[in-house]
Amino acid sequence: MAKPARSPSLHRATRVSSARPQPPASTAVQDFARAGLHEQAVAAGTAALAAPRLAPAARLALLDARLNSLLALLRLNDAEADADAMLAIAKSTKSVVHEAHALACLAHVQARQERTDVALVTAAAAVAAAR
Repeated sequence: MAKPARSPSLHRATRVSSARPQPPASTAVQDFARAGLHEQAVAAGTAALAAPRLAPAARLALLDARLNSLLALLRLNDAEADADAMLAIAKSTKSVVHEAHALACLAHVQARQERTDVALVTAAAAVAAAR
């Protein structure tokens, strides 16, 4: 007898990650985005980012999640602002991991803005930061 197929959501829920657990607010934003509710994801991300004394890693996770929903909504200038905010946080924390991630997000936004030449330079900087 064949095993019943797992639903995609159950598979995602059981996936093991080597990264730190996501903050609950970031997870909520990602859940909205996965459901295609990008306006709600942006609103939830914006509300969560207003919290005082948010740790840099949590702020980066929220900005990243909100940036992806902004891209889905084609709000490219807002997505670029989030990528720039991510880069500023990365520079303040002096973390090469954060910097590489922020640069990769910025390159993604630039590519969506059809600024291919700039996106390639930014992506190369992300790779260099990751090495």
